Amino acid sequence: MEAVSPSVTNAPALPHDEGGQWKPLDLTSLESRRRLVAAAGGLIRGVRYGALYYDLEWRFREQSDWSGALVYAREGTGGYGAYAPFVRQSRPLPFRLGEVTVASAALQRYTLVGEPLLAENDVRRAAERIEELLGAIRPRLGNREALFFEGLPTDSPTYRVITTHDDVERNYLVVQLGAPFDHQFIELPATYADYMKQLGSRSRQSVQYSERKLERDMEGKVRAVCFEDSGTLDRFLADAEAVSRKTYQWNVLGLGLRSSEFEQRLRFAAGRGSLRSYILYCRDVPAAFMLGYQYGDCYYYTDVGYDPEYANWSVGSVLQLKVLQDLYARDNRPSLFDFSTGYGSHKGRFGNLARREANVLLLPNTVANRLLASAFLATERVSSAAVSFVDWLGLKARLKKAIRRFSTR
Repeated sequence: MEAVSPSVTNAPALPHDEGGQWKPLDLTSLESRRRLVAAAGGLIRGVRYGALYYDLEWRFREQSDWSGALVYAREGTGGYGAYAPFVRQSRPLPFRLGEVTVASAALQRYTLVGEPLLAENDVRRAAERIEELLGAIRPRLGNREALFFEGLPTDSPTYRVITTHDDVERNYLVVQLGAPFDHQFIELPATYADYMKQLGSRSRQSVQYSERKLERDMEGKVRAVCFEDSGTLDRFLADAEAVSRKTYQWNVLGLGLRSSEFEQRLRFAAGRGSLRSYILYCRDVPAAFMLGYQYGDCYYYTDVGYDPEYANWSVGSVLQLKVLQDLYARDNRPSLFDFSTGYGSHKGRFGNLARREANVLLLPNTVANRLLASAFLATERVSSAAVSFVDWLGLKARLKKAIRRFSTR
């Protein structure tokens, strides 16, 4: 599988970094937020992978309270020369044994998906800019606050600085959450037929068989509906949440599509003409959903789920095919399909492009946090040893399946 290039392209629209210092931006007024959107636009337009996550309007919308954003920037010609938008989230640090969370520690994370955007392409200068940024932010963080780089490319200057520079180690405790993974994408060729030819023969035959089998067993009553305007959003939220409530992610991990958390963002996307969310209906019953958006030239798949009762029909794979078919049928079809951070076998089956990423937590280097990090890493080692032992016994797959089956009853 082909590896992707760095996140910021050499687009001519990129501004020039004039120097100065990283400064936190005051976003209390609507006018200040509009200035941010305009000044960051040049850098965001130069991003090939993950541009959506740098656009804070998508997170907070124009009229909302932006107090959850912590944005640092450096002035440049034609906009910002460097830009780092973090979003505050209350996300506890989980202590897990296998897939079961046994305890958690309260934590406020300032999350950045990817890495800071820099107009500089010089590797040495980029490293200096990242180190300066981390040094500037450190005094603002309390003991139970941390920086979280989600989906950070492992070949990026940011990852190298975080994992190798002594100054970072003096200020922060670097904790990698899980092992690095391959973030999957689809670089969409000219036609749907061309894309299907790129799949391995076994994968292609398998997903096409699943599509035909579902059509046959449901007596042709299978349809994928795209929801893209505000008038149909209530139906999407109701049907998608009904599916999500039956999933392992909802019942064990506390995740899933909760309509109260997503409604405002989806209405904002619908108003911009960027909402592309889908539900697969079997005999008019919702069987699977995909929450997604089209931003610029990229389709972002952000959440999926399927009713376990339809597992034998591979409805998740069937919906994936139907989404691609719909995107190809549009005049403004995207050229890239982003499967979002984290690896899954489903993503690996359909993807044809990958970027190696890691999730990295930076805790302030204090005594309390050293104890917290030590406890977390010890739990991770115990969990890894237990999982390896269960796997050695040949029980891992069966135990995992049993947990998921029990959780969705």
